[in-house]
Amino acid sequence: MKYKYTPLKMPGYNCSLMGQCSPSHPHLTGQYSSLEQCQANCLSLEDRQALDLSYIILSYDWSQALQLSQIDQIELIRRSFKQRVPADQAYQIIKSLVYEEVDTLLNFNIPELTTYIIPQLDDLDLFILELNKVVNPTKPHRVQREFIHERVKGDVELNLSDADIVFMLTYDLFWSMEIDPETQSGVEVERIVGEWLGRLRGMEME
Repeated sequence: MKYKYTPLKMPGYNCSLMGQCSPSHPHLTGQYSSLEQCQANCLSLEDRQALDLSYIILSYDWSQALQLSQIDQIELIRRSFKQRVPADQAYQIIKSLVYEEVDTLLNFNIPELTTYIIPQLDDLDLFILELNKVVNPTKPHRVQREFIHERVKGDVELNLSDADIVFMLTYDLFWSMEIDPETQSGVEVERIVGEWLGRLRGMEME
């Protein structure tokens, strides 16, 4: 089930696994309506092994991690990717993991996070990353992926030649990414499509 934004009129507070209270994220409903209420009821996992296991389990289900306290989100990112980040960045990383926002995740330039992401990418993901090096993406990675997949799949099913597919896909990208074909970016996009076509066609024929 995908995460649903729930704007709050009043701030809430969450109890961390370590027994500390912190403000909930503005888009999330806090466990407690006041800091006093949170502090009166907040208990930590005293067993160190249970605490460690909880963080390990959460690292396999990032959608559940969205609901954690800010303290837990910071700690989960530290344990998972060996880097401490501010609360708002920890939340953004977790949200991007849930929604597979590849470009956003790579832009954090966190070595362990990059190492975690890259093996999960296929040729289509890598092709999009290569495109986004020469143009500013106007759509999220997932939308780009669906658009390109549908175009290449359709062209392959029509049994078009490589040259025709390069031509069709290049101009589809000019249109979808709002690129002027006469600019250097346009030239680079056409070059990248030509270089990657064999791998993209191979994906659709598997």
